[in-house]
Amino acid sequence: MTQAALHAGYKLRSATNQLKEVVEDHLEELVGVWDERFRSTYGSLHPRVRDLFDAYVRCGDPHFGFARLKCCNPECDSTAERLVPFS
Repeated sequence: MTQAALHAGYKLRSATNQLKEVVEDHLEELVGVWDERFRSTYGSLHPRVRDLFDAYVRCGDPHFGFARLKCCNPECDSTAERLVPFS
């Protein structure tokens, strides 16, 4: 029985999606060409924008942290643990 079956009310989101993959695959390229291609029109790429993109790519990835959840109720028969990635 899977974790999802044990906890039918909880649905773990995928750590990735198509938009996240595009951002992850092309973020360094965007940062590298920003000044040449976009600075005259949009100004410098603000460091906060880079920070937000980095946070978006890390979101939901257990490599960047997670919480381990386990029921502490002594009357509960479940010994299952769940790892929930930070978002």
